[in-house]
Amino acid sequence: MQSVKQRLTNDVKVRVNPLSSFSCKICCKRACSTRVKLFQSIVKAVKMDNAFNWMQKTFKPLTDQVNEGIKDMRTGKIGEQMNRNFTDFKQLAAEKMGTAEDITELPGDYVALERRVDALRAVHQNLLKLLRSPQSTLVPQGLQDTMTEFTRTLTQGTSPGSGSTAYSQGALPEHLLRPQVFSHALAAASLQSSAQFNDQEPFGVALKKYGESQEAIGFAKLGFDKDVEKSFNVPFVATLHGRIAAAMKARKDVQTARLHLDACRAKFRTPRQDQQDTIRAEFEQAEDAFVAAIENAQTQMKLCVENPEPLKNLHDLVQAEIRYFQESLKAMQNLAAEVDEMYVTQDALYRSSEPAA
Repeated sequence: MQSVKQRLTNDVKVRVNPLSSFSCKICCKRACSTRVKLFQSIVKAVKMDNAFNWMQKTFKPLTDQVNEGIKDMRTGKIGEQMNRNFTDFKQLAAEKMGTAEDITELPGDYVALERRVDALRAVHQNLLKLLRSPQSTLVPQGLQDTMTEFTRTLTQGTSPGSGSTAYSQGALPEHLLRPQVFSHALAAASLQSSAQFNDQEPFGVALKKYGESQEAIGFAKLGFDKDVEKSFNVPFVATLHGRIAAAMKARKDVQTARLHLDACRAKFRTPRQDQQDTIRAEFEQAEDAFVAAIENAQTQMKLCVENPEPLKNLHDLVQAEIRYFQESLKAMQNLAAEVDEMYVTQDALYRSSEPAA
C-alpha cells in the first residue's frame, strides 16, 4: 500500500504537469508578444528619427530666415526699413492730396520713351486679344445651332431618290459636322443642300462645287490660324512678358526711387540739429539711387522700342495672310469660271424654251 505521502506526491504530479505545460505556452505567447511590441517600438523610433531629420532639412531655410529676421530686428534694419516706408507713404499721400511742395520732374527724353513703350505695349495687348480670341477661328455657338438644325431638317426631308451625291442624308465628314471655321459651316450647308437635287440639275451641281470650294478655303483658314499662332502670337507674347515687362518694372523702380528722393528732400528742409549729417547722407544716397534707376529704365525702354522683332512678327503675319487669301482666291476663281459657264448654258436653254411673244 502506498503511503499518504506517496499518494499526495503522485496527486501533485498529476495536477502540476498539465498546468506546467499550459503555463509554458502562455509564457511563450507573452514572450512573442513582447518581442513584437519591442520590434514595433524600434521601427516607430526609426521612423520618427527619419521624420525628424526630414523636417530639420526642410525647415532649416525657414529657421535661418527667422533667425536672420531676429538678428535684423536686433541691429535695427527692420526699424530703418519701416521708417523709410512710412516716410515714402507720407510723401505719396501729400502728392495725392496736392500738398507736396516739390516733386522731382522726370527728364524729357525719359518721358518720351515712356510714351513709346506704352504705345508698343498697347499694340501687343490689342493684337493678341484679337488674334488669340476663339471668335477669330471658331464658329459662333448661334451659327453652330443653326447648322445643326439645318442638317437635321435636311436629313429628315431627304427622300431616297432625291439625290445621289455622297453628301445625302447627312453623310458629312467630322470637320463639316462640327465646323471650326465659317467656311466649313458654309461648305456643310451647301453640300447637304446639293443632296436635295438630282445629279443633272445645274443648281445642285453648282451648290456642290461651291461647298467643295468653301471646304478648301476652310482648310486654308485653319492653316492660317496655325501659322499666326506660331509665327506671330508666340513671339508677341514672349516680347510682352519679356522685354516690355522688364521695362515696366524698371519704370516702377524709377517711381519708387523718385518718391523716396522727394521724401528725403522734405525731411532735409527742416532737419533736427543732431540729424543734419544723417539726413544729408540719406538724401545723397537717394539721389544716386534715383539717377541709377533712371539710367537703367532708359536702357530697358530703348531695348524695347529699338527691338526689330515686332517688325519681323508683323511681316510673318502679312505673309500668312497672303498665303491664305491666295488659296482662297484660287478656289473662288476656279469656281467662278465653272459657275459662269453653267449659268450661260442654263440661261440659253431657258430663253430658247420661252414661248414666242
